[in-house]
Amino acid sequence: MKIYSIKDNVAQECGPLTTLKNDAVACRWFKYQLANAKVNVDDFTLLCLGDVDIESGVIVPSVRVVEMTDVEPDGKPVNCEVVK
Repeated sequence: MKIYSIKDNVAQECGPLTTLKNDAVACRWFKYQLANAKVNVDDFTLLCLGDVDIESGVIVPSVRVVEMTDVEPDGKPVNCEVVK
């Protein structure tokens, strides 16, 4: 499992952590979070913070940005890609 957080670029802080299976699921979750809020998409960044072994609890940090590659006319993200 991977650990993700949505960073508020204006406040310069990360939100609550969540664990998800992969980047594709994380992108869907990120899009859902932003679709339910009236916010400027550019104010937020999806971060993958690392991996967690759900059996042992061992966390391996590895911070990277998962970015939107396209947006709809209303500003909601359509696609995400990993940017190293």
